[in-house]
Amino acid sequence: MMRSVSSKGCSPRRGAGLVLSIAAVAALWGAPAAAADLTVDAARSTLLVRVWKEGPASVFAHDHVARATKLSGTVRWDPAKPDTAAVEMRVETAGLVMDEPNLRRRLEMPALPEVNRREIQNTMRGPKQLDVANFPTITFRSQRVDSVGEGKLRITGAFTLHGRTHEVTFPATIERRGEYLHATGGFRFRTSDYGITPYSFRGAVSNRDEVELQVELVAK
Repeated sequence: MMRSVSSKGCSPRRGAGLVLSIAAVAALWGAPAAAADLTVDAARSTLLVRVWKEGPASVFAHDHVARATKLSGTVRWDPAKPDTAAVEMRVETAGLVMDEPNLRRRLEMPALPEVNRREIQNTMRGPKQLDVANFPTITFRSQRVDSVGEGKLRITGAFTLHGRTHEVTFPATIERRGEYLHATGGFRFRTSDYGITPYSFRGAVSNRDEVELQVELVAK
């Protein structure tokens, strides 16, 4: 999940709108001659959130990782005018899955008992954390894109989590792999900026306020 570039009203400076970079560089790889809409390939795309523990008893606790299983997005771009690109991204909070065994192994994180994993997931989705019943989506809407080098862009947009919106600016790296375009990057932000108090257990161990979001978005 990296550090941010610039922000208004919050700490995140890199955001979840990496797919916009696809639109901004499409002309470089023979995009259609007319403006077009692009749908994000959700099955090939990945959005992760990393959470770390802190406190005097943190050595006995575990860090966590959530994966978005329900995400969608659209991009509008004109190859002749990439700076006019637009993107909207949406993640369903009820589709965030905590600490999947295969993912923890891939990230070299220690295994968790299934009963603990279910308890962590229920807490994360509950009213004192994401409160998925009242805040069912996380969204990003682009506002501006700037080229900062070959295959590198700076994206600015509105990031909404837990009913609060802040402007975020972040770098994106783009590359073509066969018939697909890949956009990757990440950012860190404070959950308290979005009205979420980090989970704490009796003051001995708690989640850090700062979490990290990692994104790889794929479009055809």
